[in-house]
Amino acid sequence: MVWMSYQQAKIGPLTLFTDVMYASVANSDSFLISKTFSPHVSCTIGAVLSADYQYWIVEGGATYEVASWNSHGAPYASPDTELELLAGGRYWRQELDVALTLDGTVNFDGLIVSGNRALATSGEVEWVDPFVGARIRFQPAPGEEVILRGDIGGFGAGSKFTWQALATYSWQMWSLGPMLIDGYAGWRALQVDYVQGAGVDRYEFDVLQQGPVLGITGRF
Repeated sequence: MVWMSYQQAKIGPLTLFTDVMYASVANSDSFLISKTFSPHVSCTIGAVLSADYQYWIVEGGATYEVASWNSHGAPYASPDTELELLAGGRYWRQELDVALTLDGTVNFDGLIVSGNRALATSGEVEWVDPFVGARIRFQPAPGEEVILRGDIGGFGAGSKFTWQALATYSWQMWSLGPMLIDGYAGWRALQVDYVQGAGVDRYEFDVLQQGPVLGITGRF
């Protein structure tokens, strides 16, 4: 299951925003191996591995408009392009539960020895990354908007380094009273390189998450 939501409030050149992403992934696998070593010795080993992984990414920050212009070139037209600088923090929280069940049987020429063992472990990791970046908003036509955003962060305060790139296109679909409903589609990429601990306690998360984004938004 994956959940994403984005909220923003604009006051003049200042925009405050929050972005929440949640994912829960569960998986299990098993195997069974039988081996005969000699006419007198044989064994069977099986295992079942299950894992439940959940994570939250909660982002909050602000943008400030530093420039705007009319890219269409029409005289006396209002600006259709805005350049904003942005800054904020990104909170990461990861939880992992792993269970391993082993089952084995050994046959020594009629003497059968069998047993099983279950192992389980769980843990959580959390950190906060500061970030800075920029965003460009462009209106190619009334009711349409293209957004390009990029940011970098971490800087050793949380993760070693993190970056994000986002490109979306939105269009007005209909209105519900004072609220305008827009559809949007785009592509998002988020990379982070986080390390803590050492030796058997070392935890490293160096992952690039990317893929399409689709949804609807409401504007007042």
